[in-house]
Amino acid sequence: MEFRKQISTVELLTPHRFERETQIVEYREDPLTGSHSRINVARAGRRRQGQRGESDLSEVVASTKGDCFFCPQNIEQQTPKFPPQICPRGRIERGECLIFPNLFPFADYHGVGTLSRKHSLDLDEFTPEMLLDNLMASREYIAAVHRVDEGAKYPMWIWNHLPPQWREHNSSPRSNTG
Repeated sequence: MEFRKQISTVELLTPHRFERETQIVEYREDPLTGSHSRINVARAGRRRQGQRGESDLSEVVASTKGDCFFCPQNIEQQTPKFPPQICPRGRIERGECLIFPNLFPFADYHGVGTLSRKHSLDLDEFTPEMLLDNLMASREYIAAVHRVDEGAKYPMWIWNHLPPQWREHNSSPRSNTG
């Protein structure tokens, strides 16, 4: 049985001083099932959003508001920047949307985008303009990646809503009924 993995390095400019950092992403294949996975060992050291065991979403929102790295008061200093060959400005901005590299990437090109400057939005608060700005900024990022790596194909646009720990421990949708 052979355990196969491919190792790739990802470069980003770290938050605060924006120094170059290289992280390792391992692409692994399970020899029994043929399933594929991606591992970034540095991810184990990440700061968590929300606390395990919180069952009320409003508690999660309130407890993360002051130090949320996606909020306007923190985003400039607490999120990384793209290397200049990808984006000379470091980040891509359009409307309220900001695209920047994932601090703990799972792929050679792993961007993160915000949709709003607000800390939290309910689903009915997202506007068509927010989505359009994010899609257009994402398109700009994908084009920038393709300019430096023509082999980069098959982009994905994924939308997460709600803090990760809340999604993991509360499988039922949020309800506003009594």
